Amino acid sequence: MPLSDGQSLLQAAKTCELHVHIGGSLFAADLLDLARDYYEKIDWSLFVDSFERAYGRRPDPVALFGEALHSQCLDALKAHCVYGAEDGGDFAHFQAKFNLAICIYRHWWNVL
Repeated sequence: MPLSDGQSLLQAAKTCELHVHIGGSLFAADLLDLARDYYEKIDWSLFVDSFERAYGRRPDPVALFGEALHSQCLDALKAHCVYGAEDGGDFAHFQAKFNLAICIYRHWWNVL
């Protein structure tokens, strides 16, 4: 980024919203590991409801995790938790997918 008039990199960075959600830094394989023993007991309502509002269909997270564990293929799981270019910058899409991880974190926090 070209800087002018003595502008420092720090000054330029202060004009941007730069942050990372630590919980969102996990890969689908990490979420699978966290939920593998508990996915049938997790309250998925936050994820399912927000996903339906954002995408118009109700996912079955128990089936997604069961399939991923059985087949060792994470493609279907990734489609429900990885926010990408196909989501078109839509925050509701981001939140719906991130809610899958939140449901897992809540289970660990509240139940375990």
